Amino acid sequence: MNNAAAVFNTSTLIVSQKAKLIEINNQYTVSSDQGHVLATVNQVGQSKAKKVLRLVSNLDQYMTHKL
Repeated sequence: MNNAAAVFNTSTLIVSQKAKLIEINNQYTVSSDQGHVLATVNQVGQSKAKKVLRLVSNLDQYMTHKL
């Protein structure tokens, strides 16, 4: 079974966020309950201005995000 099919056929998915000291781009790993990595998810479509705002302010919670 390939990873795309495994994501939809697995009863339990574990989503882990990559640990970073300063987080500008969100990154996640999707694993099976047995620890096999099935997929990765990365944030996309962020302008340089938005990255700067995320770095220097707490306005991140009000911004939209694309994964």
